[in-house]
Amino acid sequence: MVGTVPIVTATLMDALATLTYPSESTIVLKCVPPIPNPVNYIIRGIRPLENRRIVLQCLEAFNAL
Repeated sequence: MVGTVPIVTATLMDALATLTYPSESTIVLKCVPPIPNPVNYIIRGIRPLENRRIVLQCLEAFNAL
């Protein structure tokens, strides 16, 4: 997934925070996971285990919806 970086709107973040469905359709264009070294993420993607753990935690958060 190097180069693939899923942006989350405020509406979607509010829906995630309250565990409700957003009032409008959601198209995920980009998501920047909270990784410790963003430059490394751009270069190596999810290859390092720590990056992979963080990205998978973010994906799990979406499963609640």
